[in-house]
Amino acid sequence: MKQLYQSAINKGESYLVTATVVDIRTGYGWWYASCGGICRKRVVPTESSMLCPNCNKLVQCPQPRFRVYVDVEDLNGSATFLLFDDVVSNFLKVTAGELVSSQSNENTDDYVLPPVLSNLIGSSFDFELRAGCQKNYGDLKHFVVSGMSGITIASTNLKKIEASVSNSLIDGSTIKHAGKGEGFEIKYTSKEMADPQLLDVDVVEQRVAKKRKKGVVDMATSDDSLTSNGVDMNDR
Repeated sequence: MKQLYQSAINKGESYLVTATVVDIRTGYGWWYASCGGICRKRVVPTESSMLCPNCNKLVQCPQPRFRVYVDVEDLNGSATFLLFDDVVSNFLKVTAGELVSSQSNENTDDYVLPPVLSNLIGSSFDFELRAGCQKNYGDLKHFVVSGMSGITIASTNLKKIEASVSNSLIDGSTIKHAGKGEGFEIKYTSKEMADPQLLDVDVVEQRVAKKRKKGVVDMATSDDSLTSNGVDMNDR
């Protein structure tokens, strides 16, 4: 993270940062109403409709898009990352519009997080950032993320995330065992990730106990371990 700040002004560079999501800034909302189509700018309300200041036209059916501010940490520091629509929808395999529609009428406010987003807190990802991604939104300094992958899910969050978006969210991922402080890891293939039983926390705990009994410290390197193989940089 420190290197990211030091290199923020370097042009022509890109970065891959592995960090843990420690919070989501709900005060900024998690989605916004956009013009739709090529123009993705935020629309503003008028007396009778919504207006896109960028296109200078009325918008009858605004399109919800993701805009999620997350606080992240690694061993070297912390930062605020901004995840726009392409990044979030491609990763979660769900659109902002679908999540807004799935919420009850009293929970459609943009500061009420759906479970699929709130359950990301405590998990680690590989975030891709490009040159020029450092921005300011008022007093908030942040980095605009151009891609994310490589989820590591704490076992306590496992059932919640699987129930939120189904197996497409964590296909072929590494699940990190959070119990007892050993830092064990189990890698799953796509076939295993497609079986909800294998995602059950109790099943994971049983596999950890079995490995611990055999004296295997690093599950990811054991003989029977299973391995699997652009965004608009301007603020909306």
